[in-house]
Amino acid sequence: MHMAPEAFQAMQVLKELWTIDRRIDEAYERIAQVREMAMKATSSFKAVNISGTGSRSRIEDAVIRMDQLEKQLDTNIDRMIRQRQRCQNAIDHMDGHNAERERRIIELRYIDHRKWSDIMRRMHFELSQSKRIHEDALCNFWRQWKKMDQNGPFFLL
Repeated sequence: MHMAPEAFQAMQVLKELWTIDRRIDEAYERIAQVREMAMKATSSFKAVNISGTGSRSRIEDAVIRMDQLEKQLDTNIDRMIRQRQRCQNAIDHMDGHNAERERRIIELRYIDHRKWSDIMRRMHFELSQSKRIHEDALCNFWRQWKKMDQNGPFFLL
């Protein structure tokens, strides 16, 4: 099946949501691991007074590195969440006479990560009808996405 270029571009943006969701989950797992390591490192050692030496202990260095890693992960999570919100904003503003079912098919496929068989069952469509609506929905999404590029990330909030 040949797909319109704007539909293909929209699909690439929306498929990124799967990656974003996975990466957000992984980042939260890393933060939990970093916090656990920090707790182990700080609870297993007594405070060491090294005032006047001008140097930090290895424990202090480890805690500082873990804190920096956690801040970096938080920054990455914020960026990914903003991208996800931008996609949802474009979906929410899809327009046209079939906009409601186009939004639904996009949400089922890219937000809820549903398989085509599940989408067809939920929407009571055959595969060919689902695919046609899907391509129209992608084009509609792409128009909204491009409007956001022109109007900034917070258009129509």
